[in-house]
Amino acid sequence: MKKNSTKKTKKLPVLTYLCYLLVVSILFTGVTFSRYSTATSGDLSAGISPFVISYEIDNVSSNTYTNANFWLNSGTRQGTPRTIRFTLRNYEEGADGSVLRMSDVDLQATLRLYLPAEFADNLVLQLTDGTRAVTPQYILGNMIYQVNKPTTETGYYTYAEPFDYRMYAENGTETLNTAYFRDYIAVNDGMNDEQLTMQGGFTSSEEGGVTSLEGTVTATGQTSRTTISITASNSVTQYSLGFGRNESGNSSNIYPQLFLDLEKQVPFYTVDIVLGGDAFSFSANEPAEKQFVLYLTLAENIPSADYNRYWKSEDDPQSDDSGAVNGDTWDYTDFLKPTAGGLYDFNGATVTGYHFDADAQTVSADHTSLNDTTQVRIQKTFERDAQTGNYTGNSILSFHHVAPISESVVNYVHPISEFYNGDRTEVTPDQLESYTMEQYHDLFGVCSNLADVSSGSSEYYRISFAGLSDFPLRSSAAREQDDLTITYSLSKSYLTQVNVVFTQTSLSGGVA
Repeated sequence: MKKNSTKKTKKLPVLTYLCYLLVVSILFTGVTFSRYSTATSGDLSAGISPFVISYEIDNVSSNTYTNANFWLNSGTRQGTPRTIRFTLRNYEEGADGSVLRMSDVDLQATLRLYLPAEFADNLVLQLTDGTRAVTPQYILGNMIYQVNKPTTETGYYTYAEPFDYRMYAENGTETLNTAYFRDYIAVNDGMNDEQLTMQGGFTSSEEGGVTSLEGTVTATGQTSRTTISITASNSVTQYSLGFGRNESGNSSNIYPQLFLDLEKQVPFYTVDIVLGGDAFSFSANEPAEKQFVLYLTLAENIPSADYNRYWKSEDDPQSDDSGAVNGDTWDYTDFLKPTAGGLYDFNGATVTGYHFDADAQTVSADHTSLNDTTQVRIQKTFERDAQTGNYTGNSILSFHHVAPISESVVNYVHPISEFYNGDRTEVTPDQLESYTMEQYHDLFGVCSNLADVSSGSSEYYRISFAGLSDFPLRSSAAREQDDLTITYSLSKSYLTQVNVVFTQTSLSGGVA
């Protein structure tokens, strides 16, 4: 697809999050944060004197992960570790860097990750202070599943069952040695391996094709006293499956993926990490700032049944001349237009709608064309009856702006919440409730980081919706016939939460 120069975005101040939501998607060749907006809650700091804390997510290096075994037979690495840099403080910082308020109590921080189980099962993580390791490399799967002890042939732990059939341990392994965790992303500078004391375990059950997990596993470093606890839960959650799109008859002209939005109960893990010693601790009345980098990577291929699903049976190389695969034929195009009174099911999940990204023209505040483009997300959600849960036959349109929040941070998906007519009068939200895509063609949208920084102006630029199509088989509204082909599933997007929890460890300065 031909691209115009993309409009730059205004560099926003560093965001301080009390809750930082990410979406992790696993691609056949990578992983993307696809559907959900990064979100924040709370202020730049939280404090009810004398309890004062704050933290910042300073940088996320990438939101894609390669879905491939980290090591091939050649022993070469597949993919690069992703990093999240964050800063912890026990005080509120002024605009000039001064200390406005500080905590009068001792504090203990806990890094908390909330991850889908099929992603966390294959995750490797490690914490550094930016230059030196403060934890060994942890392979979560080694803590979750039963493992075989190292042998002379393999100097690292292997799983007790083949990958596709690993069973959750009813009782955690008594001890594990991180020296026998296979070396994926280890930053060895400043950190030695150690024995982990293991407690707990998981149980797994299945009913109606839905897997449920229960239990907690805790690993405690015998030397460092760092603890990692992994707690299983089950949640009805939304996720997205990305399908490739290209120009019909020209597979080299590639368009942004079509993401089918799905809803299903899936297992999740809450992973809590508390560093031993005083690394995550803060003393009362002593303002301190500590910065850490979390390294993340995938150790193994995720064998999800959602990958490599062809949009039409006739395109599947496993099909016969009639388009049948194991006697079945299918065409998922029906998923794009909901029929009242029913529901669409994809691999055990309910289809809730779809979304995809497109290039849109930008205009200045007076609606003069800027001859630049920016990326918008067109999302269509199928309306469902509040009583029965079935489709009503109607769809709800919404739009997001897809742009980085700063030059060093990955794309941030944020709602386009304000719309204007051609005469620059604002369209009220109640008017937009029933708008079709054709009615949006005459509107201009704006959101918080659409400043025209390329010209040095602080005025917001606006996005033109002219010519956009909400139907993923057409490249533009001008197309009277379908001109795009949907191929097969390439990625899977999850909701993942990363935040920091602070607890009080003393009342040395007063009553919290």
